[in-house]
Amino acid sequence: MDWVYLIGGFLDLHAQTHQPEPARLVVAVIKALQSTDPHLGPDDLKEGWRPDENIDPRIMISPVWAPIFKPLPVEVHQALTISLLAAWMDKNLQYPIAKHLPIGLPRRSYTQPRAYGGISGGKVWEAAKQFRDAGVPAELVQRLQRWGIAYADRAARLQY
Repeated sequence: MDWVYLIGGFLDLHAQTHQPEPARLVVAVIKALQSTDPHLGPDDLKEGWRPDENIDPRIMISPVWAPIFKPLPVEVHQALTISLLAAWMDKNLQYPIAKHLPIGLPRRSYTQPRAYGGISGGKVWEAAKQFRDAGVPAELVQRLQRWGIAYADRAARLQY
């Protein structure tokens, strides 16, 4: 299932109705993250966990998606942002970087529509400042940055 496209529908719907639905969106994001087989790692390209091909935590801090989350109290939005980033990090850290970027990994052919505000397939760690500004604890942001450095280093060595 193309979760980026499905979740992008929430943005499209909001543009038409001007009725934000943050709870339904968060449920869809959680379902997207749960959609991979929990027993298969990122080296299983078809059914495994692929963080670069799923919704990522930047949806919570993206200015494009801010109108949908606006009805939430600031504390709730902050708690959801922290929880989503922590869960995403925990899932990524279950596997060594070599599993995320195995030798011979084919390049991605899918690119998401720009209108969706960079909620998938990117370098989440590059949004560290935005996560800090959103109230994410420094330790969690540092974990994200350390993982991102390791991921980017391996990708560079493999010329991915």
